[in-house]
Amino acid sequence: MGILKEEGGIKIAAKDRFFLNGTPKSFELVFPSILATIIDRATFLQSLGEINEAISSRWPCRLCVAFAIILVPFTLGLSLIPLHIVTKKTVEAAANVIEELNRTVLRVAGITLRLRTSWIEVDFIENSKTDSFFGKEKQD
Repeated sequence: MGILKEEGGIKIAAKDRFFLNGTPKSFELVFPSILATIIDRATFLQSLGEINEAISSRWPCRLCVAFAIILVPFTLGLSLIPLHIVTKKTVEAAANVIEELNRTVLRVAGITLRLRTSWIEVDFIENSKTDSFFGKEKQD
């Protein structure tokens, strides 16, 4: 399932478990063949690995999730607040990693990544690499 192609671009699908708000524990480590002329495979996969590391290193432990869910009836749902805070910080950390990768590595290659609730979107930036990829001629 890893890659979803749509008219607007490419989406990297989530894998593993999802949290209550739709946040995935990790994303598929896949390389869309459409990017082969734009960015090096190893660079792209390393970028996805860094995003996965940012998420999985901050993911709530199973025991915390179990206690929070078991205590929901007794706390009227208040036991889920710490989990919500942790997942919010997890998403913020992943967004920061993506922002850093876009700024330092990916934008130079002609793409950017955007974190959505349960997928990563690959956006193309118009430059000489992507113009030739999409068949656009340089106008002098």
